[in-house]
Amino acid sequence: MYDIFLTVGETPAKVAYTKNLDGGGTWFGQELPSIIKDRYPDRVFEKCHEWCCGPGFSGYAIMANNLTKSLCFNDKFPPALDAIEESAKLNGWEDRVTYYLLEDIALLPDHEQFDLIVGNPPHFGSFEQLEVPDPENRDRLCTDLDWNSHRNFFTHIKNHLTPDGVILLNEHMDWSSADDFKEMIDDSGLELTDVFRSERFDYIYYLEVRHKK
Repeated sequence: MYDIFLTVGETPAKVAYTKNLDGGGTWFGQELPSIIKDRYPDRVFEKCHEWCCGPGFSGYAIMANNLTKSLCFNDKFPPALDAIEESAKLNGWEDRVTYYLLEDIALLPDHEQFDLIVGNPPHFGSFEQLEVPDPENRDRLCTDLDWNSHRNFFTHIKNHLTPDGVILLNEHMDWSSADDFKEMIDDSGLELTDVFRSERFDYIYYLEVRHKK
């Protein structure tokens, strides 16, 4: 089924995928390990969650760089989780990886607690004609209509973020700004603690979110 693999990390790991699952994880999604090392030096996270995970490009890269002890993935597209499972087997990580087929993060089991949450969610708040690897999957990969999935995420993910936990989401400079998300973050009981630009990609910026102090 899989004839494409991305090798990631200091401890090389393979991520199995098909072209229609790549929403940017093979390029800007690989920046996260260096960001985590720079911003949280000497920290190894207990459990990292990747929201809108696709085949897990970012999460597996974080694990392969020895920045987390375990991973939890969430996506609404069944083939993405099939790829997650395949990569866990390829790397011998079955006992370190869990995954959930969920569109609503509110359905994530209560026992799942994370000190690091990352995500490459859809970057567009309206339907746009965009060039993506698989046009038939454009809306699934790229569009979060009226930012409803973001709003749902922030509302419910706080219940799964440990007191010292941190959320890092990447967004697109041309199609949103931090102002689009700040109110929904505040309303959820979380706090936008930083907004910063990607050092590698001009069009990517990051939201850092934590519990309110």
